[in-house]
Order: sequence, then structure tokens, then C-alpha cells
Amino acid sequence: MATDRDDEIARRYRALATEEPGAALDDAILAKSRRAVGARPGGVRRWGPPLSIAAVLMLASGVVIRMQAEKPGIEMAAPVREEAVAPPAAPIATPDAGAREEARAARRRGAGRGAARRKADAG
Repeated sequence: MATDRDDEIARRYRALATEEPGAALDDAILAKSRRAVGARPGGVRRWGPPLSIAAVLMLASGVVIRMQAEKPGIEMAAPVREEAVAPPAAPIATPDAGAREEARAARRRGAGRGAARRKADAG
């Protein structure tokens, strides 16, 4: 629903948009900004390393103070194992342990006698 009035307003806005500063002014501003940037180092390049060193020192100091508050003297103590070494456990006797020992002994004595015994146990 564009009317003649809307078209007239749009034409006037397009006519106003062509106003720009001259190319000489643009070139002068760009040249001056390039000189200003190259004249002195930026804040990050100048303050980055000292600030990072200060941050590491503060962090390390905080960790040491925290460690001393939790357990005084821990920063110099040798590591201590808190769990005791358990003695080796004796083998647990199971009902099948005796049967296994008998089977091993039968194998050692000979296959013929072991086979006869197995037949007798099964029957």
C-alpha cells in the first residue's frame, strides 16, 4: 500500500544518503591513526608479562597459605602412606579344594587307576 507520499519520502532519503566527507579527509584520518598506533606499544604488550608474573606469584602464595591453614608443615613433610599394608591372607579352604588335590594326586599316580576310580565314583 505504498502511496505517492511514501515514494516521495523514500526518494528524499536516498538523496540524503549520498553526502560523505571527501576522500582527502578520509586519507588524512587513516594516516594519523596509523601513526598513532605505531608510535607506542599497546597496553597488552607493555603490561602483559609483568601482570602474568604477578598473577602467578599471587596464586602460588594463596595455595601455600591455604595448605598451611589446613595442615601446618605439610609443604615440607615427606609423603606418608596412610593405609597400612595388610599381611598376605591365608588361602581359604573350600569344599572343592580337597577334591582338586585328590584329582591331582590321581593324575600323578597314573591315568589307568584314575580312570577306574572315576568310573567307580560315577557308578
